[in-house]
Amino acid sequence: MPDRIPMRIAHALPGRTRLVPLGQTDAEVLRSCAARLEELDGVTVAIRGNSLILTHRDPWAEISAALDHVGLTLACHATRVPIATMAAAVGRLDARISAASAGRMDLTNAAFLGLMAGGIVQLVRGNLAGPAATLFSQALTLALLHTKAQER
Repeated sequence: MPDRIPMRIAHALPGRTRLVPLGQTDAEVLRSCAARLEELDGVTVAIRGNSLILTHRDPWAEISAALDHVGLTLACHATRVPIATMAAAVGRLDARISAASAGRMDLTNAAFLGLMAGGIVQLVRGNLAGPAATLFSQALTLALLHTKAQER
């Protein structure tokens, strides 16, 4: 068992961080990492697959500073949260759809039309009870949410 265990951040949200050991690890190494991290005040650790899920009340900066104290080395830091990356991509797609349609269409309208078209296809195929009803209800939900957002 090495004295220093190199780790990397696989995913981070406020109060929750997923660490993955670098290189090949076995269950014993993960248990050792978890035990070392449990020594930190206010940190709970769960082993999931080949990673450690840290739930912490302190800001990540304070936790990462304490990693060296418990024998873990942070190899690199995640710069963006994947959800923020996806939200930015959806925003760019929405802007492109709006620009291509001269402002007559946006991503919400395109999704609504896609759900309606899918519901009609399933209805024509005779699949009313499951797929068609689900697609139509999702389209209705999207339309209602869009209407409420427009009212604000």
